[in-house]
Amino acid sequence: MQTARLNDRLSLSSNAMDRIYRQPALQAGMSDSVFWALCLLRNSPVPLTSAQLVQYGGLPKQTVSSALAAMRRDGYVVQEHTRGPISLSGHGRSVCSAIFSQVQDTEYRVLEAMGGRKSGILCRAF
Repeated sequence: MQTARLNDRLSLSSNAMDRIYRQPALQAGMSDSVFWALCLLRNSPVPLTSAQLVQYGGLPKQTVSSALAAMRRDGYVVQEHTRGPISLSGHGRSVCSAIFSQVQDTEYRVLEAMGGRKSGILCRAF
């Protein structure tokens, strides 16, 4: 019986996480990997390389490579050469601002409901 309750709680948590993170990505027409890579780039004080996105994001190299191809195609990032640092473009910054402000508002509401305080940290890595 306890296992069934635990499974129910895990399912509810998973559904809540989907609403907080997956919904905004889907609404913007992007994959989860693009969403998280944008999040990492947005929160980094310096441009990141693809190797750093793999390391910090915990995603396979091929997944990050595919995400970067999609971000380049959609004009979200600027990268002078393949192994060079990746920066958000002006368009990428405006897209991130719209998406992540929605996510941040939801995170803050959840934290406040749990009795927490706003920490200024958004989209913790995977």
